Amino acid sequence: MAKNSTGEELQKFTEYIRSDSNEDAKRALTPHSGLIQIRKYAENGGIADLLEKFDEISALTKKVKEEIHRLLVGEFKYFD
Repeated sequence: MAKNSTGEELQKFTEYIRSDSNEDAKRALTPHSGLIQIRKYAENGGIADLLEKFDEISALTKKVKEEIHRLLVGEFKYFD
């Protein structure tokens, strides 16, 4: 499984959104914006580095789902 860096990545993402170099993001996105709104903003604005973070999130999410499935089926025999 991937190293435990979720908290660090979330912190980096939060710093990115709040950074002075992202004035447009601060105006368009609020603390209540969801992931869909943030991704759509990045797509519409062509913010490549933010889109890369979303790709990383997607890859990590897939790994987590695979690990949960492995645990349920293999170790816990939940569906037997």
